[in-house]
Amino acid sequence: MQRTLAKMVEKSGLARSTVMAHLKHMKVNGLVEKEELVQGRVGRPKVLYKPSPKLLQMSKTKSD
Repeated sequence: MQRTLAKMVEKSGLARSTVMAHLKHMKVNGLVEKEELVQGRVGRPKVLYKPSPKLLQMSKTKSD
């Protein structure tokens, strides 16, 4: 499941800066991966975040 920052802000109800801070910490700890999609030659690439295999394994282990 990949999501944009805007979608995470919308779904969580948290401030953009709060979501960004959490994503930064999660990325440093290897829990999320960031993917940039270049859509054309002009403008910023679209950035998607997704759970890392490490996070998926952790959540699988806790649900068992």
